[in-house]
Amino acid sequence: MKIKIQTLVELQSTEIEIRRVEQALAAAPERFDAITAERQGLTEAVEAAEAHLAALNKRYRELEREAREQQDRAAKRAARLHEVKTNKEYQATLKEIDDIKAVVLGIEDEMLALLDTIDEAKAGLKEKEQDLADRDQALREEAAAVEQAMEEDRKRLEALRLRREEIAGQVDSALMSVYLRAQVQQRDRRALAEVVNAVCQGCHMNIPPQLYNELQRQEQGDLKICPLCQRIIYWQNEA
Repeated sequence: MKIKIQTLVELQSTEIEIRRVEQALAAAPERFDAITAERQGLTEAVEAAEAHLAALNKRYRELEREAREQQDRAAKRAARLHEVKTNKEYQATLKEIDDIKAVVLGIEDEMLALLDTIDEAKAGLKEKEQDLADRDQALREEAAAVEQAMEEDRKRLEALRLRREEIAGQVDSALMSVYLRAQVQQRDRRALAEVVNAVCQGCHMNIPPQLYNELQRQEQGDLKICPLCQRIIYWQNEA
């Protein structure tokens, strides 16, 4: 009985490792997606900062052009002062020049405020570019590590599957049927459970004392089943 249980324990251990590796391989694409999403987010943040700065610079150039146009208007009005004929017309022209100058002052104030905003935008862009530069290398290395782990897991999975076939070949068909029947009844697909101090490690419940005694002195070919979780149980000293 000891040899059979040891073989089944090794079979189950191998299958558990197979599922673990399969899960790791299945999760790898999600990790790649997360890496890609993070890098895309950082890149988009840089692009948004660039677009914001470009819009601010464009607005500043528009204000510069508008200020020049208004200054040209004021200069033309000033040049016409000597042409006016009446004091009323002269005063009206002076007022128009003053109004234009007030507009220019407003534009210049906006330009000064905009320069501060542009400086802040430049600093923000630089920070986001640095964030991208800092994380880009780390993300590339992480992606390479994930790829390497996947390659290693593929090789390990292939070896584990071969090992499972080898171990399964050592189990007679009747015993394998019992094993598979117990396996399909479990959500975690663990057909075997060790019993420690009369407690089944599969369902963590006490097995009956008589069953525990029988388990400890079981003879060749005598399989025991946990009456609660229906797993094949074995005593640790026999594993």
